[in-house]
Amino acid sequence: MNSDKLSPFQLILFVVIVFLIIIGVMVFALKKQGGASEKAVPITVWGTLSGDFIYSYQEFINELNKDSIEVIYTEFPEDEFEDELISALASGEGPDAVIFSDDLIIKHENKLFTIGYDFYKQSDFRNNFIESGEILLKDDGILGIPFIVDPLVLYWNRTILNANGISQPPEHWEEFLELVPKITKSDSSSNISTAALAMGEFRNINNAKEIFITLVQQAGNPIVTRDKNTGDFTSIFEERLGYSVSPADAAINFFTQFSNPSKNVYTWNRSLPQADEMFLSGDLAFYIGFASERNFLVERNPNLNFGITQLPQSRSSQGKITGGKMHFLGILNRSENIGAAYDTFIKMTNSENMSFVYDLINLPPVRRDLLAGVPSIDYRDTFNKAALITKPFIDPDPTKTDQIFQNSIESVISGRFSVSDAIKRIDQDLDLLIND
Repeated sequence: MNSDKLSPFQLILFVVIVFLIIIGVMVFALKKQGGASEKAVPITVWGTLSGDFIYSYQEFINELNKDSIEVIYTEFPEDEFEDELISALASGEGPDAVIFSDDLIIKHENKLFTIGYDFYKQSDFRNNFIESGEILLKDDGILGIPFIVDPLVLYWNRTILNANGISQPPEHWEEFLELVPKITKSDSSSNISTAALAMGEFRNINNAKEIFITLVQQAGNPIVTRDKNTGDFTSIFEERLGYSVSPADAAINFFTQFSNPSKNVYTWNRSLPQADEMFLSGDLAFYIGFASERNFLVERNPNLNFGITQLPQSRSSQGKITGGKMHFLGILNRSENIGAAYDTFIKMTNSENMSFVYDLINLPPVRRDLLAGVPSIDYRDTFNKAALITKPFIDPDPTKTDQIFQNSIESVISGRFSVSDAIKRIDQDLDLLIND
């Protein structure tokens, strides 16, 4: 027998080995290709949120998800952001995505890519995120993914309330009608030294527009809504909506009474310091501010003895509402990386990654599953509960609406406008702004 000649068995074995080697090489090559295709696509994002926060978050998620996420963030000052974005898009450049505040939806909705419900089911969106995120829902899809919520809350001076025998902050606005006269301190010339509540003016009240808008919303009017037939935004500020007194009328009368010297709840005027400064100095019992202001208040006056509770509601309200702001992640429709940006945002807003945001910025989560537990820190529990009832105002132009509301409310205070005149003027001005 010739030892150099292969037996049938040896021949078959040889063929099998060669075949397995070839298959192994092919699998190895495919794995290498697959690994290359899974490499993160850099997604450029522009926004106005603090670079310190975003860069920390960016570093965290890029490291945690380094095989699938790479976010490159650029921060812009608020007064430059829109112009920079419009200019970049006009020249065919710009980012893949943005972190927009809710007050930019009307102005820039046409620049955003709508995520179809075949990619992200509406039911999943509602189950995953708090209700304030639903301003991003359209008939044909989603404008963006909720990222940060900043609700209005009530800061209260414990020392002032203790001195006046008041054990708890009020839960309802009606209670202020009794508390304000007890707390307010003034001299014989009506110069106020201790104010109960910063309300009734615009010029020296932080967040005056947001406070007033919240009163209107709590009374039953969302102010701006989408037309069900056209999908366009429209103002309904003037509408009565089935109430005996229109929500706008009720809100204006309640808001302005605290700056009316003829009322026994008179506690504020425009000669007083800015509301936050008066609260920090210990001369204001109740200050309405955003949850994000807590750190500022603590840093400015670490010795201030204050508590935080949810914003009061009206006893006649059917449901609880507080004002607030929301930022969301939006994909620009001119991006060449829409699919990668969507995948990135879905990963950025999963529970694991969003829990880091919660700890980093000391604000409540936008995800419902992260709100399920009870935080060990009491003010976080307040923030979390406030997040669930936050209702952002769909603002057509924040700078211009500041003036619209301020001018009309001040005209009521001065007697130049009746309440009905102010309501009509605000409604007309909002509609003109929306349709501009």
